[in-house]
Amino acid sequence: MSLTGRKKRKIGKRMKAGNNTFKIYTPVKKFYPKGNLVGYLASFFGILGILSCIISRITQSDIALIIGLVSTTCMLLIFIGCIPLAISATFRYQTLPGDLNGKVTFNIDDITVNDKLFELDKISKITFSLVDYKGLYIGRRGGLDGRKSQGIENTFSLYINDNEITYQFQLLYKGQIKEIREQLIQYHLAGKLHFLHLTDLLEITKYEEIQEFKQQLPTGLK
Repeated sequence: MSLTGRKKRKIGKRMKAGNNTFKIYTPVKKFYPKGNLVGYLASFFGILGILSCIISRITQSDIALIIGLVSTTCMLLIFIGCIPLAISATFRYQTLPGDLNGKVTFNIDDITVNDKLFELDKISKITFSLVDYKGLYIGRRGGLDGRKSQGIENTFSLYINDNEITYQFQLLYKGQIKEIREQLIQYHLAGKLHFLHLTDLLEITKYEEIQEFKQQLPTGLK
């Protein structure tokens, strides 16, 4: 169906459930164990072992010597135990320090976040920042946390009455945002989403494709 044909649909019509709904991510302030803590623990035992051995040589203390040997042994055991964790980190997802209990639904004439409805005509501007998607490999060095992204570093912002409201949301795969192509086009035609931002979200990058897409848009802002 052409874009013009899509424009003829009723503005208030909802898309099929699921295609236009994404999970909202909310950070939670509580302790989440991470792999780099293991490194800190190993370093602690290593330093303790060295200091204990030095003290033992100076004072000829058997207790200090025992502490040094035990600490060094603990450090070595930690490092040995970390080997399989470090290897498996490539295949594991990173720690999720929050919840994915919320949801956002992008409709033609509104955006609904959980139970809060934002009508399109009340929004002055909409922006997106897409950083990752679930399963994206993170080339992060050090630590034992998973190297596969949870896809939660993406945000969208709504500007209403000079106030900016920003939400973090999850993308399950690359290009998932194009599932709401029709809504994004409508947001642009309503003057809420900049044309260049629209083409960037839809991954239309070549000059010829941009010009062709621009000509295919229904009458409205271009």
